[in-house]
Amino acid sequence: MLTKIKAVYHTPLPQTKKYRYNRVMKNLTLKTILSFLILFPLYAGPAVFKGKAIEAKSGQPIYLEDHKVEYNGPLVKKVITIYLSPDGKEIARLTSIFADNSQLPNTEFIDKRTGYKEITTLKGDEYHIKTISPKGKEKEGSLSVKNNLVCGQGYHNYIISNMDSFKLNETRELRFIIPSMRDYFTFDLTYLGPLNKEKPDEVSFRLDITNWIIKMFADKIQVTYSKKDKVLLRYEGLTNLKNDKGDQYDAILTYTFPEGR
Repeated sequence: MLTKIKAVYHTPLPQTKKYRYNRVMKNLTLKTILSFLILFPLYAGPAVFKGKAIEAKSGQPIYLEDHKVEYNGPLVKKVITIYLSPDGKEIARLTSIFADNSQLPNTEFIDKRTGYKEITTLKGDEYHIKTISPKGKEKEGSLSVKNNLVCGQGYHNYIISNMDSFKLNETRELRFIIPSMRDYFTFDLTYLGPLNKEKPDEVSFRLDITNWIIKMFADKIQVTYSKKDKVLLRYEGLTNLKNDKGDQYDAILTYTFPEGR
């Protein structure tokens, strides 16, 4: 039976041993809270397009993305995202279907390197989440649907729907579902406007977690859109695709549009 679960940041943290506290917080931010990042910076306007991720410091290529999208007006209706190693081998796949809510898709994600899976389903006013570990262990939970609750690629639909109503430096609160934890965390989404005077159409948003303890360990996320075309151009931040050592990539993703934009 699916059960309601309390937000993780309400759970008491270790108080007696500093090294345990730091280890818990590092794992929480880099391996679980930021695990949703792979799920939202993944598509833009054209029905078929590609993404390229490079390591932020070295500039070395780390993975590729292929996207096939169906639309309902300006919003995404369905998207299939295939993640590829630099040599073209499929390493992960995400399918998202927006059946009844533009911000809460029914999804299935699988990391083909490990077999890890995440499945989300919207049923009435409940959002059901299941995770399956590489060893086949299943965990389930459910969340009540609330205002500004988003999951995965529903973030993109939120941005597109609200982009023109943001004022410069305005901040709005979003509740991000973290499928790996079967819960949500609260983030601040801030509209930064154009950061390059020579490209006034390219506008950026910054995403920051609101919990002050976790914020000490978590890096910001920044995305850049074309305001005119409503397409994602660039993403900067940690992703949940891991390297051979099991660490998250600190990546810069850029997008190309074979069909134009």
